[in-house]
Order: sequence, then C-alpha cells, then structure tokens
Amino acid sequence: SDYYTYPTVKIMYEASKASEVPEKTAEVMPKSIFEYYIYKLPYAVSLNAKERKYVSLFLGKKTDIRKKYVFEMDSYMYSKAAKNAKIILEIENKKEKGLGIPLVAGKVRVYKKDSNNTLVFLGESSIKNTAKDENASIYIGDAFDVIATMKKMDEIRISDKCKKLNYEVEIRNRKNEAVESIVKYNSYGNIQITNSTRNYVKKSAYTYEFYVPVEADGKALLQFEVVRCY
Repeated sequence: SDYYTYPTVKIMYEASKASEVPEKTAEVMPKSIFEYYIYKLPYAVSLNAKERKYVSLFLGKKTDIRKKYVFEMDSYMYSKAAKNAKIILEIENKKEKGLGIPLVAGKVRVYKKDSNNTLVFLGESSIKNTAKDENASIYIGDAFDVIATMKKMDEIRISDKCKKLNYEVEIRNRKNEAVESIVKYNSYGNIQITNSTRNYVKKSAYTYEFYVPVEADGKALLQFEVVRCY
C-alpha cells in the first residue's frame, strides 16, 4: 500500500536521522503543572555538532488497536475512479487498555513484524495532545486491497430550495479476510438521509458515516438517498 509520512515537526523532547531507534529505554513520567505536562528525560543525551537524535518517551505498551478502512465522499461528486481506503488506527488511551497516560503531540511511527520476525515500517503520522481516557487516531496510509467506486446516480430538484440525490458505492475487498469499512459522507446545507441499504450514524449536522462489512475476497454495495435543502 501507499504508506503515509508526516512532515517533520520539531517538538520539545526531540533531541537526526542518525538513528531511527530511541537511544534509551527508561520511561518518562509526565508531571502536571498548571494546565500542562512536563516530560523530563531521566538521563542525559549526548549530541555531536549538527546532530539530532530520537529519544524514547514511553516504553512499549500492549494496547488494543482498532483498524478502520475509511472512504470519504461529498455531495459535489458525480463519479470517481476506484479509490483505495484510508487506513486509520484508533487507540483508546485508557488504563484498562494498557495506556491511560497523557500522550504528548508528536510523530508516531508504526511497525509490524513479518513472517521472519523482522520489523517492517508501515507508515507514520502525528497525534495531537491526547489526555487519558480519550482516543487517538493515526492515519498511516492507503490500503492496497480495499477499493471503492463511488457514483452519483441521480440529482433531482424537488422544490426551489431542495434536491434529492442518490448515490451508489461499491466496495471490493481483495483480502483473504473480512473487513469493516466506513463510508463518510460530507455535505452542506440542511441534509437528511431518507433511504439507505446500510446502517449509518449522524456524526454532525453535515457528516454521516455508513458501516459496510465486506466478506473476504468479496464485494458489498451501499446505496443511499439524500434530501439537501439550502
């Protein structure tokens, strides 16, 4: 798949690409002060001239990660060529999930061991400051084997200020395992879903999410109707 690399952001605890592996393994314990946290390294870091090093804030922790396959579409589209799903990893920053600590904003790299027990780089992104008991989402790239084709099938004016729109989304899963995909529909004005072949949730006044499970090496079809008024 196409993995994502996030532009380098300078943050206070970043100490060059001399090494991708953190130099130390001692864990930093955040200390609260006013409305902020201080992340003080419990050891000294040696730097040569014009050198930059990556240092570890937290030791590796076991936690549950939810992988989501997300497609985004909007009311302006008429038809789109095949589009690969965005891979979103969602982490619950809770103590019972192995975390429950203030996570400072910065770059996150994701690796996974292959069949030879070798770590393979999957992608990187950035998270914002994430308090305990809140969720963090990481976009690491686009899935190779989960694809969708989106079409606007009809656009009918039903009054001076309202239109009825019909959409069709075909999702193809070429993986050898079933996946749960999400189609995120963004619009404007006063919108209402009047018919859908799949379950959905209204996330805001202008955003709906449709949940579409797809069997291994299979296809699934989403059809829905929207009434949009200005």
